[in-house]
Amino acid sequence: MASFGALAENVSLNSRLRGNDGNALPGCQLRGNDFEPEGINLFATMVHHYNWRSFLLMTRFVTEYLGQGHQELSQLLNELQGELQVLNLVRDLESTAERLGTLSKKIMLVLHTHIEQEEQILYPALEGHMQGIAATLERLRREHEAGEVAEKAFFQCVEQWVKSGKNRQEVMKRGHSYVQWARAHMLKENGRLFPLVERGLDPETQQKVRRAMEELSQEISSPVSEGSVSGQA
Repeated sequence: MASFGALAENVSLNSRLRGNDGNALPGCQLRGNDFEPEGINLFATMVHHYNWRSFLLMTRFVTEYLGQGHQELSQLLNELQGELQVLNLVRDLESTAERLGTLSKKIMLVLHTHIEQEEQILYPALEGHMQGIAATLERLRREHEAGEVAEKAFFQCVEQWVKSGKNRQEVMKRGHSYVQWARAHMLKENGRLFPLVERGLDPETQQKVRRAMEELSQEISSPVSEGSVSGQA
């Protein structure tokens, strides 16, 4: 069977040697007897899908990056939801509180990094390239504020529960509300924010925005890492 490169070469040559009727030009011989129309059509389809996928990747620098953050956050929320579902049954208060505290800090870091990247870098970039999106971005900012309220209420409940051993039902209630808010917010970003980014920012701008977001993420996480090293020392 011919290689992909040979097939591409023969198809390219044969296309130049054919007339408008599809037959060989006078005095010209087509190459590759094993390249039937079905094979050529398959090759053309493969090239089309490759080019289209390459185009999508070039125009999704930012949404791909944000999507990775959504996946990481979603996995952490799944873990938190699992802990909340069995919270009413646990007997080892100390270890459970430690797990909840560690998990909550991870979620808070990922979520707050995500929010800072959007509000400090992405939203201003969108506002500089598009018109008529101020109301949409303002709604997203208000949702961030609502999430901070839900987060604070949940963390306060956890702290009180650790100290007193009471109010488990309230911890579960606040925790589920926090998880629901985070999931709903990610869905809204997928449906509202991502299309704005892909429609409003050209690939070059998206590259710059993503680079700035990655640098901000490193700046935010560095103090956490340094603090962890100091604590271990």
